[in-house]
Amino acid sequence: MPKTPARYYVTLRPEEEPEPVEVIETESGETQVAWRGRGWRVKASEVAQGSLSLLVGHRSYRVELEEAGGLVHVQVGEVSERVVVVDERGHRMRRAARHRVLEGRQTVTAPMPGRVARLLVEVGEEVQEGQGLIVVEAMKMENELKSPKAGRVEEIAVEGGQTVEGGTRLVVVD
Repeated sequence: MPKTPARYYVTLRPEEEPEPVEVIETESGETQVAWRGRGWRVKASEVAQGSLSLLVGHRSYRVELEEAGGLVHVQVGEVSERVVVVDERGHRMRRAARHRVLEGRQTVTAPMPGRVARLLVEVGEEVQEGQGLIVVEAMKMENELKSPKAGRVEEIAVEGGQTVEGGTRLVVVD
């Protein structure tokens, strides 16, 4: 008998809306996954820290996972994606946060370790909510970090080419 389904929300691209994914663990050890109107029976086993072996139907996949700064880097063979995965509660909290007005100083931090590829603004510059502030390169992909609110750039705490850790303060907007 299947257990109660767990619902997660996956965001593949920052500009896209999160998509629901239902996961049901069965007593036989299989997991049923439903996403975008399709369903799969999956048998998963951890082969090493951050590495899974998935059996989907009669096909086997090795999946590498690395979590940093709220993102999950997923690699299956040569295909690599950075995704955001949250549970039902996290999804509700994110939706509520989108409708809240941000007041005061807001700090933009590095979502994961990387290198500052380029600065898109200068201290004192007026910016709009969603405007690009800085580009950080991580895992061979460039990630443009955007302003969380309209305001003025108060501080740029890094320089172009600098290596940063996840959580490093990059830009402050007030």
